[in-house]
Amino acid sequence: MSLVPNPPRTPAKGGLGQSMLSGNFHSTVDVLVGSQEKRFTVHDALLREHSRFFQAALRGAFREAHEREVRLPDGDPEHFDLFLQWLYTQDLGHVRDAVEKINGGSYDIDRHFELLFHLYFSIGDALQVRALKNAIVDQTIHLVEHSSFVPCSQQVKQVFERTSPSNHLRRLIVDIHLWDVEKSFLEEHESWFDREFWRDMAFAGIAFRERPTGTIPPYVENPTSYHELC
Repeated sequence: MSLVPNPPRTPAKGGLGQSMLSGNFHSTVDVLVGSQEKRFTVHDALLREHSRFFQAALRGAFREAHEREVRLPDGDPEHFDLFLQWLYTQDLGHVRDAVEKINGGSYDIDRHFELLFHLYFSIGDALQVRALKNAIVDQTIHLVEHSSFVPCSQQVKQVFERTSPSNHLRRLIVDIHLWDVEKSFLEEHESWFDREFWRDMAFAGIAFRERPTGTIPPYVENPTSYHELC
């Protein structure tokens, strides 16, 4: 399978420059991730700027702020490493490199979607990093636009099991299937998708019918409508 080009980066609000100008860029904190407590040393200004979890954990009144250590026993070190690469570059291009490494050197777009969605929940949700979640939404749109693939039923299940109908990624997944997947395919594989998916599709279909003929998908026309406010 040919490689899908990486999207242009979507800088987070503030970005690396704001942290460097904050006057505290030389201060670091150790983050111990997973059951083996793999240690990552990170500039705490960056963590606090982008993560509401770290904003709270590194306040002066908390033990973590004094010890300069934060433990994430349920975290995945590989996911956290990918998060740090995004944190310092504001770019998710390295996720494709990780996919190739996992897949023995070859690219697999299904694994790419899967890893992005894992990051959305294990980092974006768990550590409350809205800018990362928005970047994952943008890359998902980019992958769909530049390939003939959409997230498969397993990835749809992965998203639906962990979201409510108002979730931005979930709305995107539904709209992608409404606009980019053939009706005959959905009918043939109806059993692959659960009741919640079909309910969301029905509601989205009402809005779909109200759009003028020939309009482009909403995630192409206005991708930021699937963003969370940072």
